[in-house]
Amino acid sequence: MKNLLFIVLSIFASFAYAQNQRYVSSIEEALEDPETVVSLELRNKGYAEIPKEILQCKNLMYLDISRNEISELPRWLFRLKHLTVLSVADNSLTRIPKQIKKLSFLEVLNLNNNQITQLPESIGELHTLKKIHVLNNQLTALPESFKNLTNLRDIVLQSNQLHYFPNQILYNSRLVSLSLSNNPIKTIPDAFYNLTLLEELYVSNCQLDTLPSSIGLLQRLTILDVSSNKLTLLPEELSKLPQLKNAYFQNNNLRTLPFSIGQLSELEILFIYNNNLSQLPLSFVQLNYLFELHMYNNSFNQLPRVLTKMESIQNLYIDYTLLEQSEKMLLAMQLDILGIHGASDVSKQRQQAFKKKNPSVLFLD
Repeated sequence: MKNLLFIVLSIFASFAYAQNQRYVSSIEEALEDPETVVSLELRNKGYAEIPKEILQCKNLMYLDISRNEISELPRWLFRLKHLTVLSVADNSLTRIPKQIKKLSFLEVLNLNNNQITQLPESIGELHTLKKIHVLNNQLTALPESFKNLTNLRDIVLQSNQLHYFPNQILYNSRLVSLSLSNNPIKTIPDAFYNLTLLEELYVSNCQLDTLPSSIGLLQRLTILDVSSNKLTLLPEELSKLPQLKNAYFQNNNLRTLPFSIGQLSELEILFIYNNNLSQLPLSFVQLNYLFELHMYNNSFNQLPRVLTKMESIQNLYIDYTLLEQSEKMLLAMQLDILGIHGASDVSKQRQQAFKKKNPSVLFLD
């Protein structure tokens, strides 16, 4: 009986606590009853320093002080031991204090759009961290302790100064999404296959000229963005990605696509524009779920006939010259959108004539 009473009282206490939790967006509102505040959003307030009154919010779990003019994180901030989410994006930070390790329950850390040159070695002690975003900073490397963040699911290091792939990431074995775009990285290590749970990989606008064959071992990958690099070939092993849905290969130097691309049975969206392709492999016809294809600014002399056999394609983006040559074939494909590039010199009257015959035509430049 006593046990039952204890359970009932515990449930009641939890309910009462939940009812008293407050989500506020100003210091003044927070100080009305600071111990009930669990979420405090102070975005775009013009703060040059973080208000120390925040310390009175002893049960604070979510703190967002983004879009201010803060240049330093005070040590007292890390006495907020219940924090699970901390966002200090869009400020003027150049460093993160080593005391951040005291946030032992932190799950999300957003440092985007600052001027941070390095992360402290102590960051490796944030064992509960699941998401870290450090987009658009000045990082040149990661601390060795980064490999200890084994609970990470989401890493964004886009737009930094990383010249080499950070090998510490290879130890983040639970990683689901990784963005390294806009860094001068030249190679991806073969050991990349360690990230067996990876679903999204973004390495666009780097300096890659090859992809490792081990990329084919990323069996859960659904999004692959290797656009705007220096690739001349894609590895045949890409065909071993059974769940790949979105592939972005545009703005490279590709001359051919691997014949095995037809084995990407779940592929839905494919970007291959701005390359040197002159034909598509016949295996393309096997892409039964491909509904959007961007293939303009290549070296196609005519519309690849394999496309006319693909009933799944709904949105197709091509050059104007292919429209001129293959108007009847394109009309027969019954597309939802036929995006036309390179028609800036075509008269409005001529464009209207095409649209009248084929309402799906959309002139884009």
